[in-house]
Parts: sequence; C-alpha cells; structure tokens
Amino acid sequence: MTPEEIKSLIDMAHSGDVSAQIELAARYATGDEIQQDYRKAVNWYKEAAKTNDPEATYNLGLMYLFGEGVKKDQARALTLLKSAAELGSHDANILLGDAYAEGNLGLQQCSILAATHYLAACPIGASRSIRCLGKLLLDNRITATELGNIMSSDASWPA
Repeated sequence: MTPEEIKSLIDMAHSGDVSAQIELAARYATGDEIQQDYRKAVNWYKEAAKTNDPEATYNLGLMYLFGEGVKKDQARALTLLKSAAELGSHDANILLGDAYAEGNLGLQQCSILAATHYLAACPIGASRSIRCLGKLLLDNRITATELGNIMSSDASWPA
C-alpha cells in the first residue's frame, strides 16, 4: 500500500467504514505495511465490534486471549469469542469447539458443546468442522444420537 492508500484507509475507518476498521486493525496487529501497534489494533477492533461484526469481535477476543495491546484477560476473551460465535464467526466456532473438545481456555471438556460449535461452523463450509465431528464420533466422545439431537435442535442446520 502506498502512503496515500494508508491515509485513505485511515480516513475511511474514521468515517465509520467497518471493513476499513477491520483491515486497519489487522494491519496494526501484524505490522503489514504499517508500524505494528497492538493498542491501535485493539481500538479499531473495538470500534468495528460495536457494530456486532463477527470478525472484529473474534479478533478482539484473540487480542484479549493473548494479551496483545491489552492486559491478558481470558474471561473477557471467552466472552468475546462466544459472542463472535453467536454472531456467526466460523473461526470462533472452531476455536471454541476445539477448546470444549480438549478442555482448554478454562472451559470444562464437553463433547456436546464441542460438537455444537463444530456444527455451527459447518453451514459456512468448514471442512475442518466435519473432520472434528468425525473425530468426536470415532473416539466415542459423542454418540450418533447425541449428534442427531444437536442437529435437530439447531434451527440454522438444514433439515
């Protein structure tokens, strides 16, 4: 990006363009063609997350999870990640599915909740979700009946 394009992106972000806010936050977080600044990344993700954007909410959750630009706060991170999952974030659903499957991130291991999150990611086209569900079934951590019950209770799952 040229300096003019960066300035334009910043102007668009200031004007409330959520896509620009997310792109600018990601560039600050990674240092991609701009000076890395985690605090600015957090601020722009917060702005975009105010609009209930799932990507911004997920990435803000990661910033809290890893303590980048903010004090590390696992409880706040989980709140944001769960919110992002509810908003339809594929990545948040996969991360939470993994966390419930393994009992990570301070969450108690629960194969039913893992499967629920993996299923939530499936309609988005997540082949990884299908593999993770298969592993839960093959490892006898969830039964086919339990999986069927989850699928029948999920309004977003195709009948």
